Amino acid sequence: MYDVLEGVNTSIRETHPAFEIYRNQRRLRDAGWSLQQISNASNIDDPSHKAAWELDKFKFLHTLNKVHGEWPDKDWYVFVEADTYMNWPNLFAWLEQLDHTTELYIGSPSFMGGIKFNHGGSGYVLSGPALRRFAAEHPGMATEWDERTSKECCGDYVLTLALKELGIPVSGVWPMLSGECPLGTPFGPALWCQPVITMHHVTPNDVQEMWSFEEAFTKENRPMLFEDLYNHWLPGGLPESRLDWDNRCPGSVFDIGAPEHSAESLDALYKCFTLGKAAAASDGKVWHSVWRLNRINSWIEAHASCTNAAWTPVSTDNARFGGVV
Repeated sequence: MYDVLEGVNTSIRETHPAFEIYRNQRRLRDAGWSLQQISNASNIDDPSHKAAWELDKFKFLHTLNKVHGEWPDKDWYVFVEADTYMNWPNLFAWLEQLDHTTELYIGSPSFMGGIKFNHGGSGYVLSGPALRRFAAEHPGMATEWDERTSKECCGDYVLTLALKELGIPVSGVWPMLSGECPLGTPFGPALWCQPVITMHHVTPNDVQEMWSFEEAFTKENRPMLFEDLYNHWLPGGLPESRLDWDNRCPGSVFDIGAPEHSAESLDALYKCFTLGKAAAASDGKVWHSVWRLNRINSWIEAHASCTNAAWTPVSTDNARFGGVV
């Protein structure tokens, strides 16, 4: 375990409200408490828990420095969160096709204020030259950005801004690097014949299930695709309907008390389908999700050929980065 925040500007580390949880953890550690004891001592109602999100954003730039200090000569550096699952065989097969001697910063792009940045939870990859440009050639840059970081919402956004300042652009490989969990994945044309590398917001049970699936899947001797993910997690397919459930179908939410909209909404089919998650009633209204299985299953049958997919050479053109045939 490494303390990536020890390099943060001293005044910010000692005074910023977000660092109170950090300062308390260090006090307990110095008093001889174990990690388990420190965790058990946490009070979920303590305001410092809300500060944990604020604290998180300071780690991104300083992690680059810490990683470079420990492992300065690697070809690739892969960063994932604790609740992100990584399919290592697919990762290795993909990275083998890329040029590690060029400056690359690859992830799953999001947008904020019109600026494209790589989403931290989906995972991101830096080539050796890109990381060394930041950590070796500009070792003080992380600390110089601490004040700016304290005023921004998100560390992954700040990381992109800092790398952009060095001339290192964002490259996107969504959906291979994905911010969705297995049963929250919006399956369809964009997520079917594409390889699965990361998934986000996974639970410990998700991780165990994925690991077991991945071990059994190795005999296929091909990339694991989103189609495989669907068939494994939903072997019986999607249900026809569920109460108290949100199937996350954008644009198809309607008031069941307004019949003039019901038929139109039910006949509509969004360009993806997903199981979704439970949704409690609120303001006297309940969730009722419906899946048009005849259309969904027909689409699945018509797109079953990608099970013979193989890796294709990838381009550093953001629009065509990665894929299968």
